[in-house]
Amino acid sequence: MKSAYLLSDAGDLYPLVAEVLVSRGAVIALDGSRVVQWADDAGRLLTIFGPQGSEFEAELREPATSPTGVPVDVSGLSACVAECRSEAFVASTVRMLAAAIPGALWLLDSNGIVWPASEVDPTQIAL
Repeated sequence: MKSAYLLSDAGDLYPLVAEVLVSRGAVIALDGSRVVQWADDAGRLLTIFGPQGSEFEAELREPATSPTGVPVDVSGLSACVAECRSEAFVASTVRMLAAAIPGALWLLDSNGIVWPASEVDPTQIAL
């Protein structure tokens, strides 16, 4: 599965993301595992995972850069993992979440690029 990280300075990001997505029809895991899944009308599925422990945190210590190549420290930000096969669905969802969640929101793609939510372009991100 293709994946990226959602990052925010708004504190614990997962409950904020889950609340917004559930209000739009997403389903939360009933086993308490901090997982929410949202499907669109085209059948594309996006799964968001809350923090998952030390391996999750270690990945966020890898070097990251802005789209212009400037180093970015993401270590102090709250994060969730986003898994989806559609860059277009991820990009539109990140832009929607940014408008609904307080604080700044970014997407850390699989190439280590940190995209401001308003600049997430499905043709540029790597999941």
